[in-house]
Amino acid sequence: MTIERLPEVTDQLLVWTASFNKLSTLSECRPCNLLQAASQSKILYGIFLKQRGAILDIDIDPSIEVDMPPPVVTLALANLVGNSKEVIRPGGLISITASVEGDDVRCLVTDDGPGIPSHIKSRLFDRNVTTKSNGGGWGLHLTRFSLEEYKGSIDLIRTAPTGTTFGMRFPKYKRLAVNKETL
Repeated sequence: MTIERLPEVTDQLLVWTASFNKLSTLSECRPCNLLQAASQSKILYGIFLKQRGAILDIDIDPSIEVDMPPPVVTLALANLVGNSKEVIRPGGLISITASVEGDDVRCLVTDDGPGIPSHIKSRLFDRNVTTKSNGGGWGLHLTRFSLEEYKGSIDLIRTAPTGTTFGMRFPKYKRLAVNKETL
C-alpha cells in the first residue's frame, strides 16, 4: 500500500466498522427487507468495486421482506458479493435480483467472473475449501449453515467461464391479517 492510498483505505475501514456495528446491533426481529440487506452489501464493498470500475446492480422490489434476521441475510449477500468482487474483471458486473415464489423469496447473485474450477464445485460449501490464495474457506460454509438455521438455502446454480450464479431461498415474511371487526 502506498501513502497516497492511505486516505482511501482509512475511509474503507470506517465504512466497514460502521457497517459491522450496524449489523451487530440489529435485533433478531423479523422481517428483513431484502433490498436494504442488499444495499448494505453494496456499502460494505463500495470502495473495492469502485477501484475495479465494477458495478453492483441491485434489482429487488422494495416491498420484499424475508422471515430471517437482517444480519443473517446481509452477511449471506455480502459473502457472495465479496467473493464475486475478488474474481470479476475490471469493469465487471455483479447483480442481485429477487422474486417471490409462493411462500419463498428466491434471490440470485450473478457475476461475470471466470467461473468456479470444476474440481471444487462438488465441495464448494465444505469447510476449508477456497479458490483464493489468501482465503480460509469458511465463507460459503458459514453462509449455508446460517441460512439453513432459519429454513433458507443456498445453491450453486450455474458456473461457466462467463460467470457464476448462486441462488438463495429465504422464507417469505407473512404479515398477520388483523380483523378490525373482532378488535
